[in-house]
Amino acid sequence: ETLVTTGLALVAGEITTSAWVDIPDIVRSTIRDIGYNDSSMGFDWETCAVLTSIDKQSPDIAMG
Repeated sequence: ETLVTTGLALVAGEITTSAWVDIPDIVRSTIRDIGYNDSSMGFDWETCAVLTSIDKQSPDIAMG
């Protein structure tokens, strides 16, 4: 799940993986790529806060 507001991007959810992913880097790259690259816009990729809350998915849910 994602939430984006002035100066903040939040990514949260549950996943099952053994991979390591640099979520803040992906978030910032995406924000930059869609054009939020100037703080005069009220939001930009270089200065926004990126919060993550990613937990391990329950085995019951992962089974389907």
